[in-house]
Amino acid sequence: MIEVRLLKNNDEINDACALLYEVYIEHMKWNYTVNNSSKVKVITRDKKKILIDSFTYKSIWFGAFDGDVLIGCLRISGIDENNNLDIEYNTNSSKVWSYLPAPKTLCKDITKLAVRIAYPTKSLVIQRLFLSLFKYCLKKGYSTIAFTHDSYIKSLFTLIKFPLIIEHAFKYEDIDPMPVNFYRACFEKGEIDNIIGKLEYLVKMSKNSKLPSVTEMLEIIAPAIPALIYWHDINGVVLGLNQICLNEIGAKNFSDIIGKTPYDFYPKETAEHISNHNRQVIETGQILSQDESIHDIISGKLKTFKSIKAPLYDNNGNIVGIVGTSLNITAEKEMEELRIKNAINEEKLASQDIFKKCLDSIVSTIHNVQIELNSINSNTRVTTTIGDERIIPTERENQILYLLSINKSPKEIAKILSGKEGKILSVDTVRAMINKQLYPKFGVFNKTQLIEKANLLKLIPFIPDSLLI
Repeated sequence: MIEVRLLKNNDEINDACALLYEVYIEHMKWNYTVNNSSKVKVITRDKKKILIDSFTYKSIWFGAFDGDVLIGCLRISGIDENNNLDIEYNTNSSKVWSYLPAPKTLCKDITKLAVRIAYPTKSLVIQRLFLSLFKYCLKKGYSTIAFTHDSYIKSLFTLIKFPLIIEHAFKYEDIDPMPVNFYRACFEKGEIDNIIGKLEYLVKMSKNSKLPSVTEMLEIIAPAIPALIYWHDINGVVLGLNQICLNEIGAKNFSDIIGKTPYDFYPKETAEHISNHNRQVIETGQILSQDESIHDIISGKLKTFKSIKAPLYDNNGNIVGIVGTSLNITAEKEMEELRIKNAINEEKLASQDIFKKCLDSIVSTIHNVQIELNSINSNTRVTTTIGDERIIPTERENQILYLLSINKSPKEIAKILSGKEGKILSVDTVRAMINKQLYPKFGVFNKTQLIEKANLLKLIPFIPDSLLI
């Protein structure tokens, strides 16, 4: 049974710092400049090597325990005696300073996440650590900031609606492999409360099923789809939508839409039209298409959308709502009226068919992902279907994907795999597998694209079984 609680004293904090050393230094081979601004350093205490910095004993630490064993840690730190947050000591972070919430005394910097290397359910540990942390911040009235270039954590932050403020803001040090993304959640805006609800749902799903939920998959893929995407539960409550959809319907914030029904933000006649369409999809189990005329929430302007809706299934194949995608065809409608009057713009009207095919493809993609989720069981290798493309990494490709995700070079990968298997694997072989197998298989052209797509499709394990000691 995993228990998450505040660490009680410096001895427990030292245990967390020993875990940081194990994960960051021994496993991730993290390099840091000796004279770094935050005074990060390795020292020996009670015959254990620990990783500390100038904020270690000024921070609030959360520990995840399996029985009496510390398996994970996470901390928040506030301002020091110089009225500075930890992040403000990084010389490359000047772009971030202007976004820090005021007053600083109510802002906490989330740092130093680690989970024991061989622990089998890392995602659940991480989710519980963040859940406890945000509940603490909500109780105390703290806003939060966080910085990460880790692919899994970025996906988690997207999933829980932890707002991204600046993408690729800075690097902690010039030698870092990639820039850091910056996230901030404000207590006063209710963002932390929203994050807690998302995390509670994830923890519940993780406990009850080994499969990712359909809505979890939608949360991940919707931001990457260049079209309006939204999904409702069986009672018409909006479960989620992407930024493009939010912008198109004229809403300012996700909280204006998510958790509400169309009756809360549209006129009754419009809401009934939408609800009737949704109910028809749920009752028939069929993918349906129709035009919907909707007034922009802010401007009041009437817009016409071509809406295609499909049943939303849970992991057991039950219909639990709808997922839809829409195209704003207001301009096409206006063109059609002009064509009828003036017989012009035939070429522009033909583009509607192209858009329709695009929408059909998106719905098919989402439907295929749902079908694939329903067919996975815990004893099979992870596979993902995107449209007509099935990506099935081999065991060797899984190993290389994982090692690339923790910033290992082809030379380091060759050395690690050679040592693990007791036979020499050349650097050229590793490079060939990356360039001639992984890139074509994933349809990408560089390492960054490969890791981002593999992470998006949940094809990067925390650590493959074949790499465990």
